[in-house]
Amino acid sequence: MVSVAFVRVGDESLPATAEQMVRLVLKGSNKTFDSLHTDYKAENYSFTILANSFKDRTKQEWDKKYLLSFGLVTGTGNLMNAGALFADDCPLWQSRLYCTRWDGKEKSDAINDAEFTGNVPINTNFNNCFYRTAIYFFKISAEI
Repeated sequence: MVSVAFVRVGDESLPATAEQMVRLVLKGSNKTFDSLHTDYKAENYSFTILANSFKDRTKQEWDKKYLLSFGLVTGTGNLMNAGALFADDCPLWQSRLYCTRWDGKEKSDAINDAEFTGNVPINTNFNNCFYRTAIYFFKISAEI
């Protein structure tokens, strides 16, 4: 017997995709992706980028106890997915960022694209650099 889950899309019910099934299971168990526990030990990972950002913004020294306070590690010292995403050497392969700049409205009109992997702060920085580069080249091409 095959079970099929359906989701509402507008005024119709469609079979749920694999991604939608994962979301439904997490929602039904009152969990989110970032709160899931991992087998990665926090002691094996560094959080230098997070600690430096914390110090820059709060003017306070970083303390490892903040990892538990912020919900990045479990009480047993394992990383949660959120903690893995903020670790300097992010172990999650899902932590990727895809950027594309298009010249028009069609997918075939891509001018530039890039894929970045890493933790959340690094990917955010790469995104900002990609965006600034795209804006810079847009201004130059508009002047020509």
